[in-house]
Amino acid sequence: LTINRDLQEICERALAHAVDSLEAEGGDIVVLNPMSGDVLALASRRPGKAVQSITGVTEPFEPGSTLKPFIAGALLLRKRARAEEVIDTHNGQLKLDRRTITDVHKAASMSLADVIRYSSNIGIVEFGSRLTPREKFETLRDIGFGTATGIPLPGESDGVLYEPAKWSGTSSASVVMGYEVSVTPLQLATAYAALANGGELLQPHIIREIRSPEGNLLYQSKRRVLRRVFPESVAAQVKSFLGAVVDSGTAKKAGLAAYEVAGKSGTARLFETGKGYAGKYTASFVGMFPAEKPQYVVLVKLNAPKHAYYGGEVAAPVSSVVLRTALAARSAALDRSELASFERDLPLTKDTVRAVASTQSDSATAEASPFAAPPPAAEAVPQPNKTFALPYARPASPPDKTLRAVPDVTGLPTRSAVRALHRSGFRVTLTAQRLATQTIPAAGAMLPAGSIVKLQHTP
Repeated sequence: LTINRDLQEICERALAHAVDSLEAEGGDIVVLNPMSGDVLALASRRPGKAVQSITGVTEPFEPGSTLKPFIAGALLLRKRARAEEVIDTHNGQLKLDRRTITDVHKAASMSLADVIRYSSNIGIVEFGSRLTPREKFETLRDIGFGTATGIPLPGESDGVLYEPAKWSGTSSASVVMGYEVSVTPLQLATAYAALANGGELLQPHIIREIRSPEGNLLYQSKRRVLRRVFPESVAAQVKSFLGAVVDSGTAKKAGLAAYEVAGKSGTARLFETGKGYAGKYTASFVGMFPAEKPQYVVLVKLNAPKHAYYGGEVAAPVSSVVLRTALAARSAALDRSELASFERDLPLTKDTVRAVASTQSDSATAEASPFAAPPPAAEAVPQPNKTFALPYARPASPPDKTLRAVPDVTGLPTRSAVRALHRSGFRVTLTAQRLATQTIPAAGAMLPAGSIVKLQHTP
């Protein structure tokens, strides 16, 4: 699979903590490589369910303001607006067809760039009126909405994108604000990947390769461009809008001290069958890391959080946690040599040192302040220099061949069983797919560390 084990674990832990602490009704995290289309992590959580389904591909939702960048891209593509062009935003309140549209960030006027930065509903409706219903529909259709991605997972939803002939009198305004359209988290992350990679919509992959029992390669995924949806210049301009969202807009809590992050927050009223829009919200954030040449697109979605519900307040920080922890992990599908070229030079202040420390490590040493009291005078005596020949190689440690017992994992879920075997020092291979588990050799057998244990499932 394309799934990165460490990154999947990071996302599942971050999602579980967010859902539990916010008492949300569930959530999803998707991480994509926007340059290849590889799905690096796909985490879903619904409280009270022992077995979590992959709701990131099966449950569509109304994306709210995370849809606005694509409308901005359509305007720039058709030369209907410029980034610096200013439009009347009516001091945050606009009556339209017996309906009142409001903004959280109230202003008399905004540029197109600031409409995205501050997520102005009025601004995107006013700018969006320059597009015909057909042009709005085609923009969203071409970015992949309304059609399943084709990823080989069961139950993938197409989402909802109606033809303009089925729109009501208010649909044209609703659509540009991210309503009357439903997308799966994977569809939305794939659409943002097109902005991240310069305008190409890619086929998402979750299977990297298939091999026969003899080891022969039967299938290998390749980068597949479905279509170009934006020219590179337009994608770059929209991406600069998204950088401002994190730098000084609605999603500042998604930022990192050492790297620039781009993204967009979304807060949409949650529609419930039989109740309508009854006061619950979907909070979301889609980010690109690093902003200049993204290696990740990270989508975080939380369903009906109780204590706060703005995407920039609750979903953006979860994205930041995922990124900080991935940077601290040994292997999380990051090209660290390339990341080094995008690391920011920061002035040495207490705040920046603490922020960089938390970005680079979750260990206790990362929390130590460089502004602590000076060492005792005896410590200040100059020490002799030490010279190391480069490249310096650590002395090889002899392999651990200690015999240890195979733990009893009977009845555990697969992931818990694998973790228990790894902690005991064994490597693991899987032989089937059920829920109850047992090992070969059986529990209690004494094997050298590093031995392969087969994990098989029995009904």
